[in-house]
Amino acid sequence: MRTSIVWLCCVAALAFGGSARADAANGLSVTGRGEISREPDLARFTFDVVRQGTDASALKQEVDKVTGAVVALAEKLGVARDAITAAIIQVRPEYRYVDGRSTLEGVNVSRTIHVDLKDLRRYGDLTDGAIAAGVNQLQNVELDFADRAALERQALDAAIDQAKSEAEHVASRLGMKLGRVLDAQVQDTGGPVMPMPLGLARQKAAAADDFRPGTLRVERQIQVRYELVVP
Repeated sequence: MRTSIVWLCCVAALAFGGSARADAANGLSVTGRGEISREPDLARFTFDVVRQGTDASALKQEVDKVTGAVVALAEKLGVARDAITAAIIQVRPEYRYVDGRSTLEGVNVSRTIHVDLKDLRRYGDLTDGAIAAGVNQLQNVELDFADRAALERQALDAAIDQAKSEAEHVASRLGMKLGRVLDAQVQDTGGPVMPMPLGLARQKAAAADDFRPGTLRVERQIQVRYELVVP
């Protein structure tokens, strides 16, 4: 899997007086950006099992059965048990209002299942199998990185290196040197995940052999203000 680290543009702003040292209140400000592009290796699925009727007990048993089948399927596909979450069953009565009076029509029994799939080659197996087991809603699929924290740190390191390199270049061209860091602010510009619309998720499930996750980016940005000194 290929990983690329990109240094993006840097903006420098300069303001100083005529003394030997640059004005500490201004100094040299630079913005460094680091970016990592890589194919995602994690898909977070959200399945909904919903049943409607009049017998809450029977509906609950059916929802439990479907949930058990999805959990068993995920484990068969190599998903760890702690990467599977089945929310508490919700039972909601449904009423019909006629002439200002409510009449109980039935109940809605539902349960949400979250699955974190690391082997994206099994994308189609999971979606097709869940639907076959009785899941009636594929609520959402999000693509992400399992090691996002490490990638964010790499992108930040690249941003810091780029900011410092640009600042040193500007200072050198002005016949000066960098002094101490006066201020630094880190910004996260990459976004957490790529949510996949329901329609697209279903299309990919129907054509699992053609599933291509593409690439995602992790971006970090840092703004640094340096003191400038005369060598």
